[in-house]
Amino acid sequence: MTEAANGGELDPRGSPDGATSEGAAPESALRKKRPRRSLLQTLRRLLVLYLLICLGLFALQRKIQYPGDASHASLPDNALRRHVREVEFKTSDGLTLTAWFHAHKTSGTTIILFPGNGGNREWRYGFAQMVRGQGRASVLQVDYRGYGGNPGKPTEERIYLDAEAALAWVRENTDGPIVLMGESLGTGVAIEMASRHPIDGLIIHAGYTSTVDVGASHFWFLPVGLLLRDRFQSGAKIGGIQCPLLFLHGKSDRVIPIRIGEKLFSLANEPKKWIAIEGAGHDDLWLIDVGRYFSAVRDFITDVSEP
Repeated sequence: MTEAANGGELDPRGSPDGATSEGAAPESALRKKRPRRSLLQTLRRLLVLYLLICLGLFALQRKIQYPGDASHASLPDNALRRHVREVEFKTSDGLTLTAWFHAHKTSGTTIILFPGNGGNREWRYGFAQMVRGQGRASVLQVDYRGYGGNPGKPTEERIYLDAEAALAWVRENTDGPIVLMGESLGTGVAIEMASRHPIDGLIIHAGYTSTVDVGASHFWFLPVGLLLRDRFQSGAKIGGIQCPLLFLHGKSDRVIPIRIGEKLFSLANEPKKWIAIEGAGHDDLWLIDVGRYFSAVRDFITDVSEP
């Protein structure tokens, strides 16, 4: 057989002059499809990973939101000498909670201290003593359910039950002005109670408009508004509060950025006062400038305690 019979020289791949067989995709087209397919597979994997992260955070959110110390909180040896005693009160859903009452010898005013979400009341004993001494008022130092040896597991609504029981105890056992003081997460608790009950004053230590806003400031890439159950929507409630308010916030707070605290302040009614502590973060707000912090607290307590 001659070369002319085949119309040309056979290509090793089986077609004359390098032509492709019928139905076969050109090699350049295959090269284009492979990267596109690889990119789609990568995007799918990333989407699955993102959804798994969201599901994991949704399932574990309350362990993350309430990481406090559940171990039994023990009063220090000098507690009695410092006029501190352990008290109990019962919630409407049947739990008996323990708190510490720091009695002031001469003042009739009582401050209910609602803590943040870390530690327990043993960790904050020194702070409560400073509030009593510098604020010149008795202090009920509260721990929520699941904290400091208290039974139960915390959620937003259950914590409100704990706060209601603490407020009822103070009303039954004291007869002077009542001031609510919230720290971090506890500001949402104090604001909720002040929106329900008439009180004489409200102190906001590192406050926020909502836990959704706080979460979104850190995890902007996650749908925090869809995932979060316990929202503590203080910004929507504070406009209904009519008592005097004192706001304290650290200018270097990286947990609750000061812009969120400023927004909450802007939504509050008069009379109100804003104190921003230079150089203070979240956990050291009262420590960086002790004099300025407690001078503001003392003046506020004095004003709201006057007949």
